[in-house]
Order: sequence, then structure tokens, then C-alpha cells
Amino acid sequence: MPSFDEPIWGEGQRVDSDSSSICTTHLTPLIVTGIFVRLLESHFADPNNIRNAQLRDFLWADSAPNVDPLTTKINILPAYKYETRLIDQSPSIFVKRESVTANRISIQGKALTHRAKNGNYEGETYVRLLSGAHSILCYAKGGLNSEVLAEEVFFRLLEYTACIEDDLMFSDLDVAELSPPTKVQEDKDYFVTRVGLTWKQIYTWKLKPISPILKKVNVSAGL
Repeated sequence: MPSFDEPIWGEGQRVDSDSSSICTTHLTPLIVTGIFVRLLESHFADPNNIRNAQLRDFLWADSAPNVDPLTTKINILPAYKYETRLIDQSPSIFVKRESVTANRISIQGKALTHRAKNGNYEGETYVRLLSGAHSILCYAKGGLNSEVLAEEVFFRLLEYTACIEDDLMFSDLDVAELSPPTKVQEDKDYFVTRVGLTWKQIYTWKLKPISPILKKVNVSAGL
């Protein structure tokens, strides 16, 4: 968390804060997927984090790249790594990105026009509101087990929404939905329950011309 010195009137106030790569990369959809994967890995890595006693034996274990992920007691992966063999072996959580839209939130999508002290035009800052959604898919053998796993994820993220939103610089984050369990088509013994998340992020960028803007054109009749 940032720490502030005593205010000094007339001078900028110094803020000591650990830098984050998110400041430069923004919350892209791929990075948001990674954030939720990492948060769930951390939650299931320690039995003291797990609120439901039925799930405390299903601990996530980090593996070296050459180790089969089936050695962990619960799989936590992005959805593009989904494999049927994983859900056959142990409870599994897959984080899936849904659609992302970019919406204008200012006149012509611009936030600020930059000019130097001498009045020269130095570009414009543009702004969009990115609205996205993610699904956390909880797979387990039997509908009850799938729902128990999904409830663990749903209520833990719900309780920490404000902290996640603040620390990771979401403009808005909401744990929006807990679906009923449904059967998995590939294997009728397994069920999946979905936890739906929605999020927003302000995305800005600056366009700066590399040559002067054409101010006027003189047109005269030829003789």
C-alpha cells in the first residue's frame, strides 16, 4: 500500500509505493485470466484458506514444467488447457475469458489534447471503457461436489472483491453469477458449475503526430 509523508505546502507530495507491471501493460483480457488463475491457485494452496472442510484435502500444488499436472489434488488452469483426462483425475477449475467490448466514454473517445507551453500541438489522449467477463468453471464428479467447489470460489471471491478491485486496479469488478450444476457431455458422471465475473477497465493511449498538422491550403486561380 502507498505510504505518504507529511504534506509540504507548495511542493508535490511524495508517494512511496511498489511499482506494478499492470501500470504499463494495462489489464488486458489475457492478463485478467492470469490474475484469476493465480488468485485461485493461492487460495487452494493452503488448507487454512479453504472455508469448506470437505475441500481441505484438495490442495493445489505447483509443479515444475516437466512434471505431470495430475500430481496436484486440484487442477487450476486457463480454459485453453482443458483436457478430459484432467477432470477424470481430480476436481478441476478452468478460467475462461468471455467477450470484451470497448465503449466510448467521452466526446469522440478523447480525454485530453496536449499542447506545449508555446501552443504547439503535441497529440491527444484517447480513452475507452473495456467491459469484460470471465467464467470460472468448476468440474467435479457428481453435481453436489461440483456445486460445493463452485460455492467455495464464489463466496471467497465475493468477500474479497473490494480488495482485488483496489490492488489490481480494476475500474469495477463484480462476482455476478453462480449457475446450477450441469452434466458434462463427455462424461455423464461429471458436472460443471459456473461462477460468472464481470469487470471494467479504463484503457487510455496517446497519439502524437510525427509531423506538423496541415493548418491551411492556399488555392489560387491559374493564369
